[in-house]
Amino acid sequence: MTWKELVEQSLHYFKTHKQEFNWSIEDLDGRIGYLDDDLRHPMDDLNDYLFDVPVKRIMEMALLGSDDDSNSMFNTDRDYYYRNYWTGNLISTDHIDYTNYLDADFIEYLYEDYAKQRNWGRDADDVEEYEFPAPIADIFSQYYDEYGDKIKQGDD
Repeated sequence: MTWKELVEQSLHYFKTHKQEFNWSIEDLDGRIGYLDDDLRHPMDDLNDYLFDVPVKRIMEMALLGSDDDSNSMFNTDRDYYYRNYWTGNLISTDHIDYTNYLDADFIEYLYEDYAKQRNWGRDADDVEEYEFPAPIADIFSQYYDEYGDKIKQGDD
């Protein structure tokens, strides 16, 4: 298997299995901070998130914030929230959508994380069970068995 094939197969899988993609990218974010401020949080956690933020800043974050689903003001009746990367203002939404991250860079970061797990001595079945959707672990395992943790091999 070449690197190009690994990327193509992985992207195809994730495009047709959005829930697994969301789970995988959130899991990767938990380990390396991949999503930065784009990580969606349950609206029920908003109080905990704003616990030590000054009241004036909370008001600015909400009043200058927006709603992804209606292009209006921030709405606490939505299911999720996240922060605008540039302004820090709050954005509300009912949907989790990370598709703008579904690209070759994401697959590379995910593979590097997989290879790191394997290099720590975990076998393929153990890594699959705890870290990656089975089809992705199978794709990564085929490549890893041939090239180890080397990225972009076999495309010559």
